[in-house]
Amino acid sequence: MTDPQQYVADLPAEQLPALAAALFARLLVPTPAPTEPVRPSWALSAADAAARLGKTRRWLFEHAAELPFVRRVSRKTLVCDESLLESWIARRPR
Repeated sequence: MTDPQQYVADLPAEQLPALAAALFARLLVPTPAPTEPVRPSWALSAADAAARLGKTRRWLFEHAAELPFVRRVSRKTLVCDESLLESWIARRPR
């Protein structure tokens, strides 16, 4: 890739105003918002994780300390990392 400073230095002087205008216009154009909200990895609820495992919420709470994808937020709340859950399911013997 070409060094940007060298690229600008090699431009003919008459092209610099057009380049400056194009760069300024690019800065003024807002970046489009993502079409889907960004979902954090730790967004899977205990009910969703239990359903994916084919277990109950109670089972998930009882085994939370043994499961690498579970984090206990409070005594009555768990959150699960969806990507870690999926990889754990894939590695599990059938």
